This record gives sequence, structure tokens and C-alpha cells, in this order.
Amino acid sequence: MAGQAVLKLMQPDSLWVTVRLDQGRSAGLQTGLPAEITLRSNPRKPVAGKVVRVEPNSDSVTEERIAQVAFDLVPQGVSTGEMAEVTLRLPTINDTLFIPNASLRYRGAQAGAWQREGGHLRFAPVKTGAEDPGGKVQIIEGLKASDEIVVYSERDLDDDSSIKVVSSLTGQSK
Repeated sequence: MAGQAVLKLMQPDSLWVTVRLDQGRSAGLQTGLPAEITLRSNPRKPVAGKVVRVEPNSDSVTEERIAQVAFDLVPQGVSTGEMAEVTLRLPTINDTLFIPNASLRYRGAQAGAWQREGGHLRFAPVKTGAEDPGGKVQIIEGLKASDEIVVYSERDLDDDSSIKVVSSLTGQSK
């Protein structure tokens, strides 16, 4: 049939996993980054790898960047076309502000956090960066380390909401 592959060549000792990353979360993506590859066929045994190629073209429809991740050592029995989950290990970011992902709220498409200023609440728009697997998100601009923000609220907040500051969420009664 026209357009159908007749022959497919591959070098089995250098298989790559295609990774699609949200453009908004792809800061720091570069070749050489360490990766952890979890194959669908063996989810309990992650395999080490690294980014070997960052594609020069992004997908403008899905707003994703595409990278190729190679296994450090190709696992026995791996098959092409298998689904995999890839965790990239971005370089450590020092001297930057991270807040819990649960603190982020949205007004339309604008990310922000509820900030306490003199007993009142204010929605502080922020620009976010990298996220870590532990549930923290980098704040590039919009907040300072000394700012007090709402980490958790049982209901949606607005500028007129009153809040009660507690030191811990455990053991609190309603």
C-alpha cells in the first residue's frame, strides 16, 4: 500500500524513548540530563537513562517539546512501541522560591497564590517554573520568600474572605 513502510531498520542496543513535555514545564530541558525510565511491562524496576536529543521543533498543536531519552543499558526483553513513564532529573536550582503546588490557584489562565497582607487577602499573580516530584513548584516572579501565602483552604477564596492561620493541618476540627 502506498505510504506504508516496507522495511524498518533499528539498532537494538540503542533504543530511545520519545518524551513529550509541556512547553510551560520544559525549562532546563537539555541533552545529558539524567532520566529514570519505567516501562509498562516492568513498572517495579525503573531503568536509568539520559536525554540524548532535544528535538528542534515543538508540537504547536499540543504545545509540547519533544526529547529522546536513551537507556544507559537496554533492558532484556524491551519491545518497540511499549509505553513508558520518564522522570527527568533537572539540575538543582539554588536560591529560588518554591511553594506547595496546592497553593497555586487560577483566575482564568493566570496562576497565582492567595497572599496575606495585614490581615487581608490578595490574589498575587505569579510566573511559575520547574516542578519537583515532591509537589513543589518554582516561583520565578510574583512572590518573595518573606510573603505569607495560603497553603490550604477548605473552600474557594476571594478578596473578602476571612482566614484563620494555623500551624498545622493535622488534628484540626471543623
